[in-house]
Amino acid sequence: MTCWPGRSRAPPRLRWPWPRPAPGGDAPECSYVLAASAALLAGAAGVGLLWTAARPADDGMAKLTEAGIVSCARVIADGTVTTVEPAGARLRVVLTADRFLKPDAPGTDRVEFLIPRNEAAGFPPGASMVVSVSRFEDEPVMGFTGSGRAEAWEWMAAALPESRSTPCEGRG
Repeated sequence: MTCWPGRSRAPPRLRWPWPRPAPGGDAPECSYVLAASAALLAGAAGVGLLWTAARPADDGMAKLTEAGIVSCARVIADGTVTTVEPAGARLRVVLTADRFLKPDAPGTDRVEFLIPRNEAAGFPPGASMVVSVSRFEDEPVMGFTGSGRAEAWEWMAAALPESRSTPCEGRG
């Protein structure tokens, strides 16, 4: 058996560090290549497992739950988008809120947040929507319109009690 069909030796341009097979004999290179490939694959898998195990358990993991999303929200409001205007490289969205889940006592019915310019279509003036604005400025704003609006308000309201005991320790 050979690694290169029709040849009993490696192509001349390759220099193998182990002995060449005798003409007509099996090619030991095949087993070396196979063993080296298996070792490389096992090593890569081991590094992946170590990296996964070494990450902190709270590395954004709280946000994978509904309570985690609500816990990390600075504002959760239901209302109407009144203004979308340039604010440097981003856009400032102003929402006039009819009701709030967070904060408990907002003090005003006006909610302002920034979005990337390429997300403007998702926040059109006049749209009725539920928004969840993260306490981390670089995270996207979650906006829900249409039938998703009532559904989003329902799950966020249901998750609010549990969110009070769910720490928000990082982005995610």
